[in-house]
Amino acid sequence: KLNIVVPNNEMHTELIKLNIFKKDRIHLIPNGINSEDFFPTNKNLSKKKLGLSLDKKIILFGAQDLNQEWKGIKYVVELSKIIDKSKYSFVSFGKIDSWTKKEIQKNLEYDDFGFINSTNKLREIYNASDFFLFPSTIEAFGKVILEAIFCRTPVIAFNKYAAKDIITHGIDGYL
Repeated sequence: KLNIVVPNNEMHTELIKLNIFKKDRIHLIPNGINSEDFFPTNKNLSKKKLGLSLDKKIILFGAQDLNQEWKGIKYVVELSKIIDKSKYSFVSFGKIDSWTKKEIQKNLEYDDFGFINSTNKLREIYNASDFFLFPSTIEAFGKVILEAIFCRTPVIAFNKYAAKDIITHGIDGYL
């Protein structure tokens, strides 16, 4: 009588294929966020409040711990080497090691807000950003994807796991 709950379609489908559990005992229940915490505000005003450039497109990335290999920080570093630094700058939140920060700063303008424990501040950062980069290679459910979308910040992610369940390509992000 075991019930299994998973947060994305890909996991749901894979568990059914395994044929270990009864099909009607595997349930898909995506995570959610509070829409009273994450909503759109004026982008330029948010950029000014945070001291970010008004002349460049802001690409945000973040997680509680960006140092975990599956968070895809190596892709962010590689992108920082090839992106047009006259048009874009990077912003991050969460735990990130100093070597990675320095690697990104060698290539373009970069601001790190560190660990954020204020929903209001996090909402401000999402709203100041023009894109949210979600480079995770394995992620059961990226709550940050929903937070960005609720702030009307388009998300760029790999076409896998929860990202492909949440993002409508070309509408609220790019897969």
